[in-house]
Amino acid sequence: MSYNGKIFQLLEVVRRYSYLNLLWILFSVPIITISPATVAAQGVIKEWTEGNEPRITSTFLFYFKRNLKRSISVGLIQFIILGVMMGYLMIFFQLPSLWKAFAAFILLFFLVIYLIMSVYLYPLIIHFEMSFQQLFRNSFYLAVSQPFTAILNLLILSIMLVVSFILPVLFILFTFSICIMMNYKMTNSIFNKVKKVAV
Repeated sequence: MSYNGKIFQLLEVVRRYSYLNLLWILFSVPIITISPATVAAQGVIKEWTEGNEPRITSTFLFYFKRNLKRSISVGLIQFIILGVMMGYLMIFFQLPSLWKAFAAFILLFFLVIYLIMSVYLYPLIIHFEMSFQQLFRNSFYLAVSQPFTAILNLLILSIMLVVSFILPVLFILFTFSICIMMNYKMTNSIFNKVKKVAV
């Protein structure tokens, strides 16, 4: 490939991820649709990973509509769980000092499990047809059996967010689409390994 061809290819990748980032932001404006927007973005990246060249908008809308109810329900359950943990935190500050260390350990443990499960939840929606019970059970299984991939994923997300706060323009251009892409790529490799073992 010529030098000009490589430049054109790079610009095309930049265009794709910038546009996908913008779509995610627009469809996440009603906060309740953040979950289906995330699943839809994962769907677009899934198509790219498989070597397809779909129209970005129509593919995004297809996955958004297809997974709307299920992903909103998953997002609401996550929100409720997070609310319970925040309520636990309010109680934590009123506990006697003797109990605070134990309570802090319990809260930290559940928070870590919650975050690691969240890394796997949305890729599972894209890859497999599962009930809610299966989604949460399998995300918990992966959180316990494959925690390091999720922790690395969360670390990359944290770095991206820190860099984006330093350079806010990245929020509009790349931040969310790149984070979603990394989430898809890293979990996809885990799913492929699990499939091979199952076979």
